[in-house]
Amino acid sequence: MKIPGWIGAGYNELYSKFRIEEFMFDDAADALDRRGQRLRSLLSAMKRNGLLDVLGRKGYKRIYRLADPAEVALMRGMKIDLSCLPEHVRAVVRTYLRGILDRFRERVISIVLYGSFGRSDYGAESDVDLLLVIDEYEWSEDLGVEEAERLTYKIWKLRGEYHKVTPYPLTPEHANHHRPLYLDLTKDSVILHDKDGFIEGILDEVNAKLAELGAERRTLSDGSWYWDLKPGLKPGEVIEI
Repeated sequence: MKIPGWIGAGYNELYSKFRIEEFMFDDAADALDRRGQRLRSLLSAMKRNGLLDVLGRKGYKRIYRLADPAEVALMRGMKIDLSCLPEHVRAVVRTYLRGILDRFRERVISIVLYGSFGRSDYGAESDVDLLLVIDEYEWSEDLGVEEAERLTYKIWKLRGEYHKVTPYPLTPEHANHHRPLYLDLTKDSVILHDKDGFIEGILDEVNAKLAELGAERRTLSDGSWYWDLKPGLKPGEVIEI
């Protein structure tokens, strides 16, 4: 979706002043010589379009940070939608993914959000779990992104929340071997990027097998759950997913 011109113009003006440094409402008002409802409408529209994040608050005042234009272009070009994440976490994930995509480029096959953020039941110290399918990935290859780590620490200081990105890397060959993680991925995951429907096809296979077995995920009173893969399973019977 194309960004309306008035939103893009406001973003460009603010970016020329602040880059990706934090600022507050009054700072934006001074930079744009625009105040009141007009400025609030602009900032709200920028947030809706993924150009602006609220990292935290100082008292009752919001602390804003602009999205890096290279990150915006990359997310839009690859049609990666991070709107399922809260703004401050979205900023970290966007920065992390840019680092990974810059490093591995066309080798990145699939990116899947799972765990507590996939289920939307995260807490103040929940990790952001990402399954990364990377062609010819070697275990010695670094998956850390320093800028994302710095931003994670900055948000912790502002909000008291610590959400580090935890990658789970697989090669396509390894990903094709069904694993216990995939059970929950069929229920609680968000596919952010998937070249040629690779991981979607694998999860469809798992779903079909679960349906064939009559498998059910049962939730306990404390909120935890377990998988009953085959109700009425006989002793010694082997199940393959």
